Amino acid sequence: MHKQISYAERYALSVCLKDGLSYRGITDKLGRSPNTWNYEVTVNGGIRDKYSPKLAQLSASLRKWEANSRNPAKDPRVWDFVMENLKKRHSPEQISKNIVNRYPSDPDMRISYETIYAFINSEEGKEMSLHKCLRHKRLRKLRKTGMRALSPKKAKIPYRTSIHDRPAAVAEKSRFGDWESDLMEGSRKTKNCLSVQKERLSQYIILAKVKDKSSSENVRAITDSLGIFPSELLHTITYDNGSENADHELVNAILKIRSYFCDTYAAWQKGSVENGIGLIRDYLPKGTDLSMVDDAEIKRIQDELNDRPRKCLGWKTPRQVLSDYLKSLGVLIPA
Repeated sequence: MHKQISYAERYALSVCLKDGLSYRGITDKLGRSPNTWNYEVTVNGGIRDKYSPKLAQLSASLRKWEANSRNPAKDPRVWDFVMENLKKRHSPEQISKNIVNRYPSDPDMRISYETIYAFINSEEGKEMSLHKCLRHKRLRKLRKTGMRALSPKKAKIPYRTSIHDRPAAVAEKSRFGDWESDLMEGSRKTKNCLSVQKERLSQYIILAKVKDKSSSENVRAITDSLGIFPSELLHTITYDNGSENADHELVNAILKIRSYFCDTYAAWQKGSVENGIGLIRDYLPKGTDLSMVDDAEIKRIQDELNDRPRKCLGWKTPRQVLSDYLKSLGVLIPA
């Protein structure tokens, strides 16, 4: 049994075709039968004088995958759904759950996350570079039991209230309206940063570009981001001890919200927004010059994150969860 035609053979075939060799002449040079080369060009190449080894390789890979009876993605509707959501950086597990939520009455619209991973890791998936759609991050798992945060001996924040004095409902995530805030820095050559606000229960995230790390810019970004919501969604906001948060009392006065601060060097105490920044880094890696990223792109990133189904939300999206709550208040989620 002959092995499948390799990419190297397809490249050599394209050279022979450009040289005007017949299929028999190609056989004399490359081996295999003339019928094999004729079939290769007809099925995978389309037109003899426009044969492309890259396109032919992709065509052969897709046909092989579609021929696999264990592959649910041979249904073009499932395939389109998977491809669309991979481009949005949804994980295979999120896609597998979301397709059921979107098509609850259609048993054909099903695919397991194992199948998606298998295809991404297959030769066919590698040729399509689908691995680039996945999130690859190295997490340092810190054991929080026994971890001790440093006590703030010289707090730079006036009138700060410790995170240990927050209402129990915040840690329990038993209500909406408890936020975490942080600044994500861009390139060291420019001062632009991204102000990030994240609602703990719904995982809803809001992004706003700021000119620098000044407290005035941070106040503007936070109040603009959260001022669009009703009072029922504005209970608390938790910060770290960065100097950009020095004017937290002004934010409190404008939004009628209460502020709390993590222990010094204990960013993990506001892990929700820290995780959100990790997701943003998939789009805007460290060192990105944020001055070159326009507001439309930032809004696109925000929308993709808020439309990503989450396991912790029962595979609903943050937008769905927050929207359902606001509808119960008779309010529509801001655009």
